[in-house]
Amino acid sequence: MTKTKQVTEKTTDQEKKEFNLEQVFAMWKETAKSGTTYFTGYYKGQSLRGFYNTEKKNPNEPDVKIYTTNDEGKLSKEPLLSLWCNATDEGKKYLSGKLKDNRVVGFINEKANAENRQPYFSVYYSDDKERPEEKPEEKEKQKKKPQKEEIKDKKLPF
Repeated sequence: MTKTKQVTEKTTDQEKKEFNLEQVFAMWKETAKSGTTYFTGYYKGQSLRGFYNTEKKNPNEPDVKIYTTNDEGKLSKEPLLSLWCNATDEGKKYLSGKLKDNRVVGFINEKANAENRQPYFSVYYSDDKERPEEKPEEKEKQKKKPQKEEIKDKKLPF
């Protein structure tokens, strides 16, 4: 069962445009006995486990790496997906990455906790075809602002 999320975006002339995004998977925040935070979820019947990248050597490295696990719970050698934490102009954080040849976007649920068992973040296929064409001055603004946040002092990005 695939859920869709509708995202409403204001365009420059204040009209609203909706995008229907297809959900890829959701991840729940867990805490190990050691106190380490990790994520669990499922993708196409495979169990997933995700981890914060707390040992980034440079800001271009991903903030979260998601691995598949086998029946014995062992992680795959290579991540299925790497995600970077970004922020909108309003300061709202979201995740972005690439799954195979498809761009994906992840929305963080700030209200998620262990009691309500809501996903901490959900990942959707990015729907670039329906996005409005960017104006050249908007592209220039994007080049000037930093696209990635650097984790300092083992502080988690979200």
